[in-house]
Amino acid sequence: MDINQSVVELLEVLKQGLATGNKLANEQFHILCQQIIKWGIFFNISAIILSVIMMLVSYNIILWGIKKNKEDGYYDNCTNNIVGGFLGVFFAVLCLYSIYELFQITLVPNIYLIEYFKGLMHNGGG
Repeated sequence: MDINQSVVELLEVLKQGLATGNKLANEQFHILCQQIIKWGIFFNISAIILSVIMMLVSYNIILWGIKKNKEDGYYDNCTNNIVGGFLGVFFAVLCLYSIYELFQITLVPNIYLIEYFKGLMHNGGG
């Protein structure tokens, strides 16, 4: 068997494999994009719900701290108020960011996908 003929056969097999792979990638890319968008919507709605719950918890921590300070008769111990306030602000920011991303996903999904894939490239795929 001639080496040129072997190379030609190998190139033909590679050409067919690349054509099949390209066709498969084109078919699957659309499905992948839809799944990324659905996951983004689910994730951000979950983050909003969790943030609202945690803001309510932090509000209750603050109220409990105020009630405890009134019962004890001194107001110089405000640790519960600081913790509750910090948690409230943190989860409020998380909630606002999730709302922003949810608007981005629903209004301009192509930009969301571009940023998503850019993030994958920037983070090394993980």
